[in-house]
Amino acid sequence: MKRITSYLKRQCPTILTVIAAAGVISTAVSAVQATPKALVLIEQARIEKEEPLTMVETIQETWKVYIPTAIIGAATIACIFGANTLNRRQQATIMSAYMFLERTYKSYKGKVIELYGKETDQRVRAEMAKDRYVSGTDDAHYPEETLLFYEEHYGRYFHRKMIEVQDAEYRINRKLNKEGEASLNDFFEYLGLDENEIGDALGWSQEIICDDIHPRWIDFEHELVTMDDGMECYIIHILTGPIIDYNIPF
Repeated sequence: MKRITSYLKRQCPTILTVIAAAGVISTAVSAVQATPKALVLIEQARIEKEEPLTMVETIQETWKVYIPTAIIGAATIACIFGANTLNRRQQATIMSAYMFLERTYKSYKGKVIELYGKETDQRVRAEMAKDRYVSGTDDAHYPEETLLFYEEHYGRYFHRKMIEVQDAEYRINRKLNKEGEASLNDFFEYLGLDENEIGDALGWSQEIICDDIHPRWIDFEHELVTMDDGMECYIIHILTGPIIDYNIPF
């Protein structure tokens, strides 16, 4: 029983949305069914009065016919607002969970650096990047000055010139300073990479960066790592990492 209750609670926004969709159709059907009855009442009242009815008189003669339609319509609106409210609550809960995980990760990372030094942190990131590397999977030929890069949030390897990566880093900082906020997807776009859902959810804002006593820009490091097959790769490490719920409230 507890499992069923928990499931229904999670699915409540979806259930309300389905009910609201059915309510829209039911409201239209009810209105169509009530209209002929209303026309009959209007015609009878017109005959008795021997002249056309005014707008107020028309409403007075027909409003009772449309009571079921009004009830269905009101219930549909209530379901729509209810689903929206529940969705917002669920999103707020998920956001809180992500922010908690983010704080926990930052705390863990800070403690690793404090106890074992920055070199250990770099070594761990390098090993994590190596886990995603598959030797010889990219047979494309690139210009000699093109390098292999890996960005931790993007999670895939890509080839770019160093000047192109530095230009993307400059442009994301320029956007941050000019507009007050920037998303991770903006950075991916400047790098010429595909956008993703994570890139929409994560980003930076000047307000939050300043609150954290960071400079008003995003710091980047390029850590050179040699893969097991001898291939050299630069890990793009973002010191001022993107966060969830970065958008500036208006």
